[in-house]
Amino acid sequence: MKKQERIQMIEEAMDLINQAIELVDDAVTNNGEGNRIMPHYEAYGKCGLNQAMGNGNPYDTSLPKLIEEIKID
Repeated sequence: MKKQERIQMIEEAMDLINQAIELVDDAVTNNGEGNRIMPHYEAYGKCGLNQAMGNGNPYDTSLPKLIEEIKID
């Protein structure tokens, strides 16, 4: 598989992850229990999604960093 195809696949996955984050954010904040479950979601679920997208710990591997590694490889 060519580098550009691999990069495109990761970029498509990133788009899907962003859509998933938006959907879950809406589901969590637009219900009567949002205040109770939001901290748990943000601390555990959303944290992992943010890390994958490169918005977490800068030392963790993220999808954007993976793309950079593929470009160098």
